[in-house]
Amino acid sequence: MPTRRQPDADPTLTMPRPRSDRAVPPSDLSADAARRWSAIVAEFAVVDAAGLELLHAAFRSYDLSQTLAAVIAKDGPTFRDRFAQPRSHPLLPALRDARAAYLHALRSMNFDATPTHPRTGQPPKAIDLAFAQPRGGKR
Repeated sequence: MPTRRQPDADPTLTMPRPRSDRAVPPSDLSADAARRWSAIVAEFAVVDAAGLELLHAAFRSYDLSQTLAAVIAKDGPTFRDRFAQPRSHPLLPALRDARAAYLHALRSMNFDATPTHPRTGQPPKAIDLAFAQPRGGKR
C-alpha cells in the first residue's frame, strides 16, 4: 500500500514569502508615501493582500493630507468673509478627516510596538529621599 508523502515542514510555522510584484509600492503614491510604504512593508513583513490594501489606503490618505496641508499653508488657515469676519479655511475638515483616516488605517494594522521600558505597567516612581520618613519613627 502506498504511503502518503509527509510535508517537509509544518505550514503553520513558515512565513509566507512576499511576491516580488507586491513588494513594489503602488504607482499612485507620492515618492514620500512610497518610501514610507516600503519601509513599513519591510520592517513589519506585511505580505497578505488585506494588509497591503490597508497600507495602500492609509498612504492614499497620507498623500491627500499632505496635499491639503500644502494648500492650507499657502492660503492660510483663516480668511475674511463678506462681512469681514474671520472664518476657518473650508479644507480644514477635509484635512482632519484625511489625517484621521491615515492614523486609523495604521492603528488597524495592529503593529507590535517595542516597549519603552522592560516591564509592563507604569515605570517605577522616583523617591525623594529628603522627604522620606524613616521606618519605625515617631508617630
